[in-house]
Amino acid sequence: MGPTHRGKPGGTDRLVVRTYPPGGLRAQAALPGLGPAQVRWRRVYDLFSRYYQDIFPPGAAQLAFLREVARQVGACTFLDAGCATGAYTRAAASWGLAATGIDLEPAMIEEARSQGPPQVHYAVADLTALPFEDGSFDMVVCLGNTLAHVLEFASLQRALDGFGRVLSPRGALVLQLVNYHRVKADPEYVFPVLASTDGNVIFRRRYRRRGDGLYSFATSLQVGRQQVDGASPVRPWRQEEIIAALAPAGFSRWHSFGDFGRSSYSASASALGGTGRPPRTIAAGASRSPGQGSCLAGSGGARRDRRVTPAACRPGIAVG
Repeated sequence: MGPTHRGKPGGTDRLVVRTYPPGGLRAQAALPGLGPAQVRWRRVYDLFSRYYQDIFPPGAAQLAFLREVARQVGACTFLDAGCATGAYTRAAASWGLAATGIDLEPAMIEEARSQGPPQVHYAVADLTALPFEDGSFDMVVCLGNTLAHVLEFASLQRALDGFGRVLSPRGALVLQLVNYHRVKADPEYVFPVLASTDGNVIFRRRYRRRGDGLYSFATSLQVGRQQVDGASPVRPWRQEEIIAALAPAGFSRWHSFGDFGRSSYSASASALGGTGRPPRTIAAGASRSPGQGSCLAGSGGARRDRRVTPAACRPGIAVG
């Protein structure tokens, strides 16, 4: 998922653009209010957004997990916080939910909007300052290790407070994170290489431990003969830290899972996860892919075990 919050950098982001032949990457004019480094990152996301779904297609296990949570709580409205190009947002809309997606990167939101359908609402927004009224959503999801881009505990607390605030009394929260208990065992953690089915798009990622409690998240996106390399800081949030922030946000019970199949979570599992409804219960969790993630979930309120139908749902919540 695309980043949805920028905390204090805690270090210098790095970006190297390689093009073969030189000049292969489309030039981008300076944007008002953005410095040179920010303009370069915008250019990276312009490229990345066009191939995001080739690299991270929605998984069957993830979709089944989310749909079951929506069914269990009788969800009608859905917020995808860190939606990137909107694959899970569109899936929720196809289930009959009024779906909204937010991401910090305009290129991601532009690509999401281009894929429709028109009844899905998207906005450029920071997940630590959600632009929605209290109780706007029956289900909030934050997947793809998005929370790792929130670098400070105070910002993490604001994000989870916001999730709790915008959830309806019957609402459910689903979080998914990399299981950093596993990552921290090594000074450098290399993810499996991801590639599109035609092999034209290749994506490489690795974590490298820094001396300040953060990790450097280095990425390399290759599209044909064009390659973009970058690095940015991430915070390796552990299960106990997420739970510590959930309690003040009004969540009181939680369950963690090692994958989207709801296997038991352990420090050596692939993922930490959960689901919940206010007054809050953390109930379930899952990972994007084996060996890489963890899921935590919270919930609260009276459970309504009914199927979601378009007729039962309110109109979508438009923002911006």
